[in-house]
Amino acid sequence: MQNSHILLADDDAALLTSLSDYFGRYGFDVDTAANLADMRRLSEEGHYDLLIAEPMMPGQHTAGLLREFAFERRIPVIIHSRASSDIDRILGLEMGAEDYLTKPCNARELLARANAALRARRR
Repeated sequence: MQNSHILLADDDAALLTSLSDYFGRYGFDVDTAANLADMRRLSEEGHYDLLIAEPMMPGQHTAGLLREFAFERRIPVIIHSRASSDIDRILGLEMGAEDYLTKPCNARELLARANAALRARRR
């Protein structure tokens, strides 16, 4: 949805650039975080309408911050992860994620799911 401010968090720099550019073309204001420290700093500095994150960045586990976004801040979270087992998806949804997509996925599908999460939040 246009003018929504989203935070993309992933340790894959090329993916971050690609998704940031893609979402930007559709009117999103996008910030990117390449690690947990960046995620935390940006989340404290700004207001976000949506978080799209890889929860399993090397050497880091972002579950606490994802849970904080989902439950305390009431910001929709979409997990975009290379972890694809049933248990990974179930745990992601149980920790508060609105949706869970495994990588690689079509950027258009991720955009559609982001828009759906934002519509649900606005209701």
